[in-house]
Amino acid sequence: STGDVKTILDERKNGKYKDIFDFVRRCHLRLEVFQNLIYASVFDKFGINKKTLIQNLDKLLSIKTGMPVYVAENPLDCVVKGTEKTIEDLEKLKSVLINSRKRH
Repeated sequence: STGDVKTILDERKNGKYKDIFDFVRRCHLRLEVFQNLIYASVFDKFGINKKTLIQNLDKLLSIKTGMPVYVAENPLDCVVKGTEKTIEDLEKLKSVLINSRKRH
């Protein structure tokens, strides 16, 4: 999107991207955007092939966010399983949400 391009260009004004880690650290973009940039050969100048970048995209984003990141082979299955788990644990989740609201 134009917002993503603006983010990349605005951050580029602060200096060239040193490597893929520098780019990931400085640009706050969604997973899909990073994937599209990889396929568009944007990162070829860093000397890492597309296959390696795609296979390790979750690790790059995990480094950036400090949180575990997983790329699902079938995202719809994840949504279905997550919904199923939520329904199974609905009573527990209700109490967590209610207690959280009381504290704020």
